[in-house]
Amino acid sequence: LRSGLSAACEIIADTALDQIIEKLLPMFNPDTICKQIGACPALQNLYSPAKVGDDSPLCQGCHDLLGEVKKVANDPDTITINKDLAPVICELVSIPFCNSLVTRLLEDGLVKAQNLNVDKTCVTLKACEGEVQNVADKVGDTCSECTMIAGEVITLLENQEVDSLIKEAISEICTVLPI
Repeated sequence: LRSGLSAACEIIADTALDQIIEKLLPMFNPDTICKQIGACPALQNLYSPAKVGDDSPLCQGCHDLLGEVKKVANDPDTITINKDLAPVICELVSIPFCNSLVTRLLEDGLVKAQNLNVDKTCVTLKACEGEVQNVADKVGDTCSECTMIAGEVITLLENQEVDSLIKEAISEICTVLPI
C-alpha cells in the first residue's frame, strides 16, 4: 500500500510541476517580477492624477465603479465570504493543491481591490484624462541583480536536466510523506 501511495504522490507532483512550469514560465518576466517586489523602483509607473474638472461620463463612471469595488472589497462580509469561496470552487475542479492555490489567488485579488488607486486606474484605463509614464532612466544595482537572478531562474526551469533533478527530489520526498 505504501508504494502505491508513494507512486500516487509522484504522479501528482510530476503532473503539477509540469503544469506549473508549462503555464507559468511564459508569464515569468524578470523585469515585471523585479518591479513588483520593489527591487526596481525606477521602473514603477508614474502618473499625473485625473485632471480636476474631468467630469466626462466615462471618467465619472470609472470612479463610481472602482470606488464601489474598493468599498465592497473592504467590507467585513466580503472578507468573510472570500475565505469561504476556495472550498466551493475546488469542489468543481480536481486540481492538486486546489484549496491553498485558490485561497491565495482570492486573497491576493481582494488585497489588490482593497488597495485600489481609483485615480491611477481610471487614468491608466484612459477613462479619465491624465498621464501614465514608465520611468526607467536609472536602474540600480539591486534591480540589475534581481533581473539577472530572475533570468537565471527561467533558464534553469527550462533546462531538462534541472527538471529531472527536481523530479528526483520530489520522488525522494514522496517516499517519506504520508500521502
